Amino acid sequence: MRALAFSHDGRLLAAAGQAGTLQLWDTTALEEVGQDLPTPGEAINSIAFSPGDDTLLASSAHVPL
Repeated sequence: MRALAFSHDGRLLAAAGQAGTLQLWDTTALEEVGQDLPTPGEAINSIAFSPGDDTLLASSAHVPL
């Protein structure tokens, strides 16, 4: 994994991979939530949840946060 971020309540974990993959995990059920999220396809440098946990922000070399 290249970047990790927990939601503020700790129920979700976002994980970004080197190849541009972005996944959400349910930390209680220990399973992926849905399918990989769409990205531009390049390595993601950082991820963060918004204060209300309703938006996941991601940045890469060509897509700033």
